[in-house]
Amino acid sequence: MLPCSEVSRWGDNAGDYAGALLRNVALADGTEIIFESTAKGVGGIFYEQYWGAHSGETPGGWEAQFFPWFAFDEYTLPFTSLEQEEEFAYSVGKDPRYGEGEEELRLLDEEVTYDLGNGTHETFKVDMERLHWRRLAIDVNCQSSLPQFHQDYPSNPREAFLASERQVFEAQTLDRIRQRIQRTSKPKRYIIHAQV
Repeated sequence: MLPCSEVSRWGDNAGDYAGALLRNVALADGTEIIFESTAKGVGGIFYEQYWGAHSGETPGGWEAQFFPWFAFDEYTLPFTSLEQEEEFAYSVGKDPRYGEGEEELRLLDEEVTYDLGNGTHETFKVDMERLHWRRLAIDVNCQSSLPQFHQDYPSNPREAFLASERQVFEAQTLDRIRQRIQRTSKPKRYIIHAQV
């Protein structure tokens, strides 16, 4: 087994390091290589390996696994009173510091299910206590930077690989546009007439 941690932070020589390590692992049944990392933007060996495995284009049996922030039980923050929970619920989607209205509302009730083998599954769902934790993490852990939260605590792989410091257009705006297009667009047919 070869566990490789925070591969995206290995720097410009990451490919050389990974190559040297991989050459020391037998290509045989029972061997396992794990590349795990916080994504840290577009490009680099972790980005290439993840998306190659995700699309099935990487040879060698690599599998892409993604775990969103809400799949971790410690990322919850209980309310101290029913009144506090009601005030929080009323504020969801109304404070732009935590994502333009749609983001918090879209996250609420989002879920992911993992196959644990032997026919067992585990489902993780965003609820009010997880959103409560998310707000505190944005304010404290990410110094009120929503793009930093998206990078360090992503909800999906696309969000994980955002390179907020290198984008021309704001990532949140592009994401909202993409979601609206997906919700409202229907495939169009065009008939092309050609004269011969």
